[in-house]
Amino acid sequence: MTFGAAITNLGPDIAYIDAAQSDPLPRNLAVGLSYKLIDNPYNRLMLVAEINKMLTGIDDGFSEELKEAIENFGFEYWYGSFIAFRAGYIYDQVGQVKTPTLGVGIQYRGFRFDFAYIPSSDTVPLANTVRFSLTGRI
Repeated sequence: MTFGAAITNLGPDIAYIDAAQSDPLPRNLAVGLSYKLIDNPYNRLMLVAEINKMLTGIDDGFSEELKEAIENFGFEYWYGSFIAFRAGYIYDQVGQVKTPTLGVGIQYRGFRFDFAYIPSSDTVPLANTVRFSLTGRI
């Protein structure tokens, strides 16, 4: 099992005109874990989960703050070290986002291409979002 946590966007408030009109950075706490269900040379299956909580404007009670956390969980399957298939779910109670996610990745000779898709109805803010990345190792 692997565990990770990060706080991002630490720093002073953003001020364009003067300090009285400044705005806080969108500070975020992310906590995640993963567990390898299958791990052999040809097949890897991993269960992953992550919770994100914005740390700005914390004025509500504890139970209300917990409702504002965004939960992500899913599975990642690798066949060898060549192709990955991903499926997950986003649960955001306050933002009313409750939708599945899908993805695929291809890795070859130090390069990796990842593609993700969020299929959903048009009433969800992330409806039909497509994300992709290309990574290379030097």
